[in-house]
Amino acid sequence: MSAEPGSIKSFVQDLNAKLKSKVLFTGDEEVSSTITGWVHTGCDILDWCIGEGVPLGRCMEIFGPESIGKSTLALHILAENQRQGGLSVIIDSESTLDIERGVSFGLVKEDLMVLDASTVEEGFFRISYFMGLLDSYESMRNRPIVIVWDTIASAPVSSDMDSKDFAGGMMHKPRIIRTKLSTVAKNLGRRKISLIFINQEIDGPGGPSSGGGRGVKFYSSSRLHMQKSPKGSIDEGGAPVGIYTDVHLIKNKIQRPLLVATLPIKFVGGIDNELCNYNFLKDTGSSIAGSAGAWSYFMHPTKGKLSFYPKEFHKKLISQHADVPGLLRAAARIDY
Repeated sequence: MSAEPGSIKSFVQDLNAKLKSKVLFTGDEEVSSTITGWVHTGCDILDWCIGEGVPLGRCMEIFGPESIGKSTLALHILAENQRQGGLSVIIDSESTLDIERGVSFGLVKEDLMVLDASTVEEGFFRISYFMGLLDSYESMRNRPIVIVWDTIASAPVSSDMDSKDFAGGMMHKPRIIRTKLSTVAKNLGRRKISLIFINQEIDGPGGPSSGGGRGVKFYSSSRLHMQKSPKGSIDEGGAPVGIYTDVHLIKNKIQRPLLVATLPIKFVGGIDNELCNYNFLKDTGSSIAGSAGAWSYFMHPTKGKLSFYPKEFHKKLISQHADVPGLLRAAARIDY
């Protein structure tokens, strides 16, 4: 059907004919900047800090010092994506990812796809080929897909593998990453795929940052900087059973940045979502969660005040009252 002369559609048709391209409107499905879905991170508070979770159709960077919980967070995201019926993919450049630990979070290792990549170029080639192949499988097009690269900083470029010296210079690897990402990031937006880069923390002139140049920083819609929390460790019975980690959103193009989520990460079990929601309510001064002396409490809407020792949070509160996790989440969502 031809467009009415003088209309916007008529103008666009003429423009496409002259430029031999396709001008899109923001309502068109082909627009690559649209978020195509969300994947739960395993922590409600972190989901709400970012937007509604990990955005599909975008890149994300998670960086921080060693043993701070970067891989743990990545494993939770991969497991949550599987729960949503999605395909989870890992590029393990460090060969240190503990898949068995992910199983304890709900990750199904038999359904986890591993892409082998010995260099940066191989990693991006496999990602591009993987995305291109998806178009030929109708059943895969609407499935959420999360690809985690752990870590891009530890993957060398091919010229470094072929030479004893850094043949391309110190800026060669950042240039390759930036060039490859310019194509990959554009193609992500047309699919329900999230590409997550796990990166190492380096000390720069302006403070802690991540390696690999500016490419990952620029193309990531959200950048999560994980740091040790002042809360320290999670203690039960006088022994540490986990750590508290602060996740700083130093960049977020989905909603406002500079928000912070404090994650309780257990050595066994990973992120404790219920404890995170409870601590959020308690720290923000909610009337339904607090402490009195050595006791903590939760104000149940029908059962009244439920008291417990902090170390018995799960044993006395969560395990004995099945509706409490949902109540905590609902209250935290209102107060957030």
